[in-house]
Amino acid sequence: MKNFFARPKTIIWGVFIILLLIIILQNVEAVTISVLFWSLPPIPKLVLILVSMLLGSILTLAVRYEMKRNKRTFTPE
Repeated sequence: MKNFFARPKTIIWGVFIILLLIIILQNVEAVTISVLFWSLPPIPKLVLILVSMLLGSILTLAVRYEMKRNKRTFTPE
């Protein structure tokens, strides 16, 4: 048991899980999104945060991939 708490990975994961639980418990109320004439039914704020983060990550990876692909095919004159 002594070695279990002495490992840095265990401590970092423990802190991460505690912070994640705090975020989950604070963001359970429902929110409604309205954009111009379109609106979504109420969804939990946590779902909105996670979906936004996921879409941002996907967009970042797509832009990074496209930049690397263009760098390989670029031929200076």
